[in-house]
Amino acid sequence: MKTSYNWSGKTILIVEDDDPSFIYVSEIIKTFHPIVVRCKSGLVAFFQSMNYPFPDLVLMDIKLPEMSGYDSTRLIKKYQPNIPIIALTACAMQEEKQKCFLAGCDEYLTKPIFPKDLIYAIGCYLSNDVMNISDKELTLS
Repeated sequence: MKTSYNWSGKTILIVEDDDPSFIYVSEIIKTFHPIVVRCKSGLVAFFQSMNYPFPDLVLMDIKLPEMSGYDSTRLIKKYQPNIPIIALTACAMQEEKQKCFLAGCDEYLTKPIFPKDLIYAIGCYLSNDVMNISDKELTLS
């Protein structure tokens, strides 16, 4: 039996300074109806994570102005350890993956992001069940 994700009422903080990347990620997840908040720097993301309502999940780019995604993740996890953080980065080297996990990221995805992978990763943290997603269901309008 196939189920559908419904992230209505869930806030996803997307930390991304690149406009096309932000649009791409937000288009992928909008089908599932989350509240999307965007920050363009790691420093602003940290402050946003401390404001009510707290995000339910953070999608964190790593190369950011003012403060890197690594440093932002460390700060967020220091004060909000229960917020899951998924790194979204163009850096696909094993050392970068380790740095993301050492900084406190809960998951690591490399760009280009495949919609199915992103939805599955978010679903692991925001949903009680994990659905099987066909590629046909993930076409972007």
